[in-house]
Amino acid sequence: MILLEGWNTMEKPQASGHFCFHRVGDGTFYTGELRRNEKRFRFVYDCGRYPCRKCLSGEREKCDRKLDRSINRFASPAGVPFDLLILSHLHEDHINGIPQLLKRSVPSVVVLPYTEPARRLEIALTLEDAENPDLLALLADPCRYFLERGVQQVVYLSENSPSAGAIEIPEEYEGLISDEMPDSPRAAEILRLEQPEERFSPLIKQSCAGGLPVPGFRWKFVFYNRTPSSRSELSRRYGSMTAGELSEILTNPQERAAILEESSDLFARRAGRQTDTCSLVAYHGPLFDNQQLSLFPGYKKYGTLLTGDVDLNVCGAELRSYFWMELGHTGLLQLPCHGLASHWDEGFLENFSNPVVCVASTHQDHPERLDGKMRGTIRRAGMLCARADQNNSFTYHVRAYLKTANLILDRLELF
Repeated sequence: MILLEGWNTMEKPQASGHFCFHRVGDGTFYTGELRRNEKRFRFVYDCGRYPCRKCLSGEREKCDRKLDRSINRFASPAGVPFDLLILSHLHEDHINGIPQLLKRSVPSVVVLPYTEPARRLEIALTLEDAENPDLLALLADPCRYFLERGVQQVVYLSENSPSAGAIEIPEEYEGLISDEMPDSPRAAEILRLEQPEERFSPLIKQSCAGGLPVPGFRWKFVFYNRTPSSRSELSRRYGSMTAGELSEILTNPQERAAILEESSDLFARRAGRQTDTCSLVAYHGPLFDNQQLSLFPGYKKYGTLLTGDVDLNVCGAELRSYFWMELGHTGLLQLPCHGLASHWDEGFLENFSNPVVCVASTHQDHPERLDGKMRGTIRRAGMLCARADQNNSFTYHVRAYLKTANLILDRLELF
C-alpha cells in the first residue's frame, strides 16, 4: 500500500470511495462503491474474463474461479441490489460474467451503447462458449434480458452528435437519470429494429447529455459513444435484421452453424478476433469542490476515465474535444484495450495537466500488452503505470474530509 497524501486517522471522513480493477486477466471487471454517512452507491463497469481459447482446461477453470470470487466479493451479501451497471461494449471478455453477477445481485439501472442486431449476430458467432444460453439471450435482446431479470431501467446510448460536448451537471441536481438527456435522433430506427413490447421499451439517449448524477453524492458519470465507421460483410448482409429475427437465429443451432459456415472467410481473415475499436467511454468523479480531493500532493485532480477497447488512434482527438472539461480533473486512466499498443496514442497524455495513474487490465503472459514502448511514453510524460492481471487486482480509495482528502493505492505495481 502506498499513501500518496497524509491524513489524520482520528478524523472521520465525510465521504469515501473504494474502486477496484479485479484480477480477471485480459477481461474487464471494474467496480466502485461510494459511501456517505449511511448512504451507499455501488456500480460496475463491464464484467468478464479473458476467453481462454488457447488455455488448458485447468487454466480456464482458474480464470472462472477468480472471476466468480471477485463477483461474490462485490455482490456480498447475495441478493442485495446494486445501483448501476455500465457495459462498454458486448465483446465476450467484457460480458461473460454478467449471468453470474445477476445471480448474485441485480442493478437498478443498466447503461450500454446501442449495437445493431446484425452486429450482435457477428459477436454471437465468435463466442468461445457458443452454446451459453444466457450470453445468447443477452446478445439477442439486451433490453429484454436485463428487464426480465429485475433491472428497473435500461438506457441505450446512441452515437454522439457532431457538436457534442460534456455538459456539467448542476450540483443541486440529484436525479438518478437526468430528464435533460435528450432522445437520440435514431430513436425511431432503434425501436424498429428492437421491436420492443411496451413493458420492455428502453430509454434511448444521446451520450453527450451531461452524464449521470448520483443521488445522495456529489458524483457524476459522463459517457461518450462512437459508432463504428465501417461495417462488415455480415453486417451489410443482415443490416435490416430485427431483435426478434436475431432471437430466432440464436436459438437455432443449425441456423447459426449455417451462417457461420457461409461467413467463414470473414472470420478466417480475422483469426476469430473481434475488430471493433469503439467502446462506451465513461468518466466518473465528484461534483463537489475540487479542493477537497487530491490524487497527488499539490494536484487537486480526482476523476477516473474508463476507455474499454477504444482505439485512441481513431478517436483520440474526439475524446480530447468531448472530455475537455474532465481531462483536466482526471487522476486515473484505464489504458484502452487491455494495454494493447496498437490502440495507444502517446500524444493523448499531453491533455492531462497533472500526474495520472495509467492502469491496464491485462494478462501477464501477453508481452504485447503494456509493452516497453508504451510504458516508456507514460514515464516520460511524468505518469505512473500499473496493471491488474490474473493474479493481482488494482484498488484505490478516496476519503474526503472537511478540509483535506487523500487517495490511497493498494498493490501499486510500477513498471
